[in-house]
Amino acid sequence: MIKVLLVDDEDISRRGMSTVLQEVHDISVIAESRFTGQSLPNVIAQGPDVVLIGLRAKVGLGLAAGIARDCPHTRVLILVGDHSYQFVYEAISAGVTGMLVRGADAGELVYAVRKVAAGLTVIDPVIATILFDRLRMLGQAVGSSQVAALENLSPRERDVLLRLAIGENNQEIARSMHVSVATVKCHVSNIFVKLDVRDRLGAALVARLAGVSTAGDGSNPGPEWRDDLRVAGP
Repeated sequence: MIKVLLVDDEDISRRGMSTVLQEVHDISVIAESRFTGQSLPNVIAQGPDVVLIGLRAKVGLGLAAGIARDCPHTRVLILVGDHSYQFVYEAISAGVTGMLVRGADAGELVYAVRKVAAGLTVIDPVIATILFDRLRMLGQAVGSSQVAALENLSPRERDVLLRLAIGENNQEIARSMHVSVATVKCHVSNIFVKLDVRDRLGAALVARLAGVSTAGDGSNPGPEWRDDLRVAGP
């Protein structure tokens, strides 16, 4: 049974989602809440598998970041009202693992909850289009000089870039590397400057174009840095 906690500052929206999910045999809505200062402690106390956040304001991203930090086994699915790339980028950085646009139908909502609970990422086609458009822009802007700049990264910065390239957020990187989130943020900022990119997506694209390997060695699964990094292509 998938345990879901609903957080939405609109009563009608929250009750509607609850009604849809409660009718599904493998999903249980264990609690509903408006957004308050006690939302995160409530999540921790309830121990849900998925938190569905329907907040229109960016304050919901603060809750998502808190869940990623303090409840690493809980997945976060949000309903997005702001379709801008900046908001989507901030949501991914906050640790959100699924995004649907407001107005998604009942079937899409149930599908997303199930997939997110299974550890997969769900992105609404509208949001995916925004990300692909951004990737195309970045792909046109990334040059060989930026790939060559990978050699200027410190060993720690390389480790952070590798984990960033496979989609880990700051909290996940900090746990993997046994450092503080503040330290990770410092490394990420240095990476942006050295690679001359504006955001995580740009840094990840530079790494991918260089042919960074993300295959573990079996005993210690995870990303690996290769010494033969180059610009991908003929």
